[in-house]
Amino acid sequence: MNNNLTYEECLEEFKKSLESGSEFDILIEGIVKNISTNRIRWFDIGIGDGHYLKKIVSTLEKKGFVVEVTGIDNDEKSVKEARSVFPNGRIIHGDFLEIDLEGKFDVFSFNQSIYYFHNKNSVIEKCLKNLAEGGLLISVCWSENDKIFQFHKSVFGQWTLGAFTSENFKELISKKNKINLVWDKLFKGKVNFKLWKEQNNLEKNLYVISRIPVSEGISEGNLEVAQKLVNEQKDNETRINGVIIAKNLMKFPILLEKK
Repeated sequence: MNNNLTYEECLEEFKKSLESGSEFDILIEGIVKNISTNRIRWFDIGIGDGHYLKKIVSTLEKKGFVVEVTGIDNDEKSVKEARSVFPNGRIIHGDFLEIDLEGKFDVFSFNQSIYYFHNKNSVIEKCLKNLAEGGLLISVCWSENDKIFQFHKSVFGQWTLGAFTSENFKELISKKNKINLVWDKLFKGKVNFKLWKEQNNLEKNLYVISRIPVSEGISEGNLEVAQKLVNEQKDNETRINGVIIAKNLMKFPILLEKK
């Protein structure tokens, strides 16, 4: 395995194989239809370099929303870039479960980032404790029917951090009180596996879909399985991402009937 790779160059290669657009428009529609305020206190968990969230924020601002950004990531290089993207935001370098949160937020979002937590239930519980009334909990991640997810599971097994789907997220949410599922949409696109079949490209794509840090590396055994499996894939397969939004129930005052 090439241990000199960076996540950024791996992700750039991975994106080349993704065709037919993204779930972005579905996500924006879900936010606009369900958000209860036009001044949004937004906390992005796993903000990365910030560019994807910037695209979301810019789109919402054009629609009349005001967005105050807080984000967190445990990658120092990504945090540095995100701070340049959001000079007026608060970008934290650290672990979400280890920081103290002050105040309430109108949105907590996981854009392809919830995979990286060992205890996903604890992460969701922390979000809910700090989610404002009418606030949104957003997750974008692969569906169980996504061919990339199925490739991941065949290579790395079903008990990895990455073996978590939008269907799993919905199941966790269904067990929580005072929060309702309000947006459940699937985006269907294509993945060009033909671009994965060169070994250098395959390694880069494996780093992205493994949902483990590049620094930890990928075993030779995983690579051998992937090399065999990728040659069995059709050049173009279906990729499916789930866009899930749950809403914190608003508390309305009880009006007593006058006697």
